[in-house]
Amino acid sequence: MSRIETHQPLLRSRMPELDTLRGVAVLMVIFFHGFYFVTGAARFHGLIRWFVMATGAGWMGVNLFFVLSRFLISGILLGSRDNPGYYRGFYLRRALRILPAYYGLLLLLLVTARAGLGEHQASWGFLALSFV
Repeated sequence: MSRIETHQPLLRSRMPELDTLRGVAVLMVIFFHGFYFVTGAARFHGLIRWFVMATGAGWMGVNLFFVLSRFLISGILLGSRDNPGYYRGFYLRRALRILPAYYGLLLLLLVTARAGLGEHQASWGFLALSFV
């Protein structure tokens, strides 16, 4: 029986294995905040204690997520470097993705501060500076 081997390049436009790693990173952070950070391992015994102690390394999920994001962004920039205005297009796409949610959050903080809702309120100076 012959086996056909296909060699794929290391860098591809779509890499599902990186999605898996990003999922693992997100789960690490969720488990950390859901188990270790909230409860600690001291009040548990046996297998449950070992599980909660294992979730203590979940803070590394944030680092893993940022490393993967930097890798993917670098790939996008390197892949489009021959296009005219590639920096401009890259930053325009990022701005259109991030800024609407950012300004929406600032408006929500403004409304809650104006209505006196919430335990912690954002100051007017903070909101004004953040809008800039």
